[in-house]
Parts: sequence; structure tokens; C-alpha cells
Amino acid sequence: MKRAAASAGGGAYEGAFEAVGAILVATGIGYWVDHRFGTTPYGVIGGAVIGFAAFVLRLIRLGHQLHPDETAAEQGDERATNGAVDAGPGPTGPSEGEEEEERS
Repeated sequence: MKRAAASAGGGAYEGAFEAVGAILVATGIGYWVDHRFGTTPYGVIGGAVIGFAAFVLRLIRLGHQLHPDETAAEQGDERATNGAVDAGPGPTGPSEGEEEEERS
């Protein structure tokens, strides 16, 4: 049990370093593009945006790897609230026609 927690923690650090590395590498490529083609500051800005997008995607994937049960439950909840029909029991109270018959 202790070993599984340690490996999950190691995976979290590895994923975090990869995510931060994505920003640094993409920004570095943008810096190179700026100097190569004289497009300052657009290459750095574009590289930073691409690196940040890669960062976010990596963290999402890391979250799915570290907590697969929780993410599956959240996805199920989102599907239920996004227009999926609940197959549960119908209304618990009497229908409109039954209410009128009871009043008579």
C-alpha cells in the first residue's frame, strides 16, 4: 500500500515536471523563431500559448491517471446533467387526472 502511494506521488512529480517543461520548450522554440525570422515578440507569445495548452492537457491526463475512479464518476455526473434521460422511477405524486378524481 505504501509503495503504491509512493509510485503515485512519483508519477505526479514526473507529470508536473513534464508539464512545466512543455512551457519552457515551446517558449524557447518561439524565442528561436523570433531571432531566426525577426518576428519579435510573436514567436515567444505563440510558443508560450502552445506550451501552456500542452501544460493544461498534461495536467488533465495526469489527473485521470492518478484518480481514475473519481474522474469516471464526474464524467457520469456530467452526462446525466447534459440532457441524458434518467431511467429512474417516475413522479411520486398523483397525476393531474388522479387529483381530479380524488376531489370528486
